[in-house]
Amino acid sequence: MNSKVVFQSFECLLSRRSRNLYLLVILTSADVVQGQVVDPNYLFMEREDRIEGLVPTASNISNEKVELKSATIEYADDGSQNNGQSYALGFFVHDKSVIDIDILNVGSDYTYRMHPLNTVYLPGAHLFRWPSDIPKHFNIGVRNLSSYATISNSNSPAEVVVPIAIFSGTTKHITPEYRFSFKLQAQPERIKYQILDGATDQEVFSQLTESPDLIPVFSWKCVDASGAPVKSGRYSIGITVTFPEMPGMKQLPPIPLYYQFDYEPSLFDQIEKWSQGDPSSNH
Repeated sequence: MNSKVVFQSFECLLSRRSRNLYLLVILTSADVVQGQVVDPNYLFMEREDRIEGLVPTASNISNEKVELKSATIEYADDGSQNNGQSYALGFFVHDKSVIDIDILNVGSDYTYRMHPLNTVYLPGAHLFRWPSDIPKHFNIGVRNLSSYATISNSNSPAEVVVPIAIFSGTTKHITPEYRFSFKLQAQPERIKYQILDGATDQEVFSQLTESPDLIPVFSWKCVDASGAPVKSGRYSIGITVTFPEMPGMKQLPPIPLYYQFDYEPSLFDQIEKWSQGDPSSNH
């Protein structure tokens, strides 16, 4: 079905490695998503305290062999609170930070994006709620959303990411868990994951995975190698990918990649309070 035309412009992020690389896309009408005509009101545009809506799914133009695709905080959620009328995200930072937050659901033709307009956050836990009418219209639940958030004012040599909890109902966390999803350009032979102390670079936890998927997911339950809970602070997530030797081709050396992030165990209690109707306002 051909597009008809109404003009809508927006910025579509193309590369996670260069946060300044954008493509200006001009939409020329109500388009089609999986057989549905897209009302122009559902397109990516500014809405009060956020930019939200659908953008055409960009082709993968990255030359990176290994990319972090999302960093989330996991918990149990029974979905009973708020009747699904709003979605929420929660996160923690130890220092005053400038954060670029992207909440995503990537489809074959279109990607749902939500980007809070506020980018400056003081130390502490933060909550942001937004109406769920657009994602729900396209059957996108909170468990179908991923997050990619980075701190742009950090002096760290590694990129600093902000793991985010995305929830709608009453949360009943069992154990803290941070989940990191990656994307690989070639089938790997093995992957070694590491959690390092951000201050000393000492290894806190590691995991070796043989024959992983092209989109591997590493879940860390916020414990050290002995299973003891770790303390609050800055940590690094390291991923070292070993690719197999290919006939007639030079074997690629193992590729290490590191990101830093803040861990704060009290955030899980705060998320539970928010989900149960705590009157905390968006901030």
